[in-house]
Amino acid sequence: MDTITIVIPFSPYPYNKSSGKNIYGDEYSMGKYINEYFSVSIKNNLVAIGCDIYAYIKDLDNSSRRQDNIVSGCASFCDSGGAKGSLLYDSSNASYSASSTYCTGNHGCCLSAFSRMPRILFASIQTMNTEKTSWTSSNCTYLLVVEKGIAESEFTQLLGKCKKDDYYNVGQAVNWVIGNVSCDKATRTPKYACGKNSRCVDDTTRPTEGYRCNCSPGYQGNPYLPNGCQ
Repeated sequence: MDTITIVIPFSPYPYNKSSGKNIYGDEYSMGKYINEYFSVSIKNNLVAIGCDIYAYIKDLDNSSRRQDNIVSGCASFCDSGGAKGSLLYDSSNASYSASSTYCTGNHGCCLSAFSRMPRILFASIQTMNTEKTSWTSSNCTYLLVVEKGIAESEFTQLLGKCKKDDYYNVGQAVNWVIGNVSCDKATRTPKYACGKNSRCVDDTTRPTEGYRCNCSPGYQGNPYLPNGCQ
């Protein structure tokens, strides 16, 4: 198994209604390189929630000299006047209700897969302000990296009410690797983790070195146990 699911917190990214600018800045780093052993997996989707916004994620790693630095993006619109499906303002508690429909892009929510996973993940969420009525009644946005397989209809249950200083939780898939050395170096150390009938695979998802173990062709099981691949 190359990935595990973790629960991460997230919060809204509200806009200033007068200037139309995100109060935290138009772009922000989401940090693909979580720590020495984990990095965000391609087994996630980008989800943007809000009215008349577009969001994208790009790769800031210049070492590969790739030109396709935008790896995922989508646009989310709302019905005029804050109709059903948009983020509706509740004056009783100064919060916003999320859409109850799927993330198709036209009801306050959009979803996009990743073409590849960047080594250094950077995200942006910005307003298009195509519907003045929706914009003035709903200036709260979210940008999430969510594990694939979570039903789109579940996002509203995850979000609940949208308040500026609130935090919510969502499941995210992450890659995990062993150590910070390549297979070539690891196989020559007493701490080499791959068991019998397994092979070492260099990790390419992080800025630093690391490796994982897979059972050799024709074998199956747990490659990290001494005799785990049978």
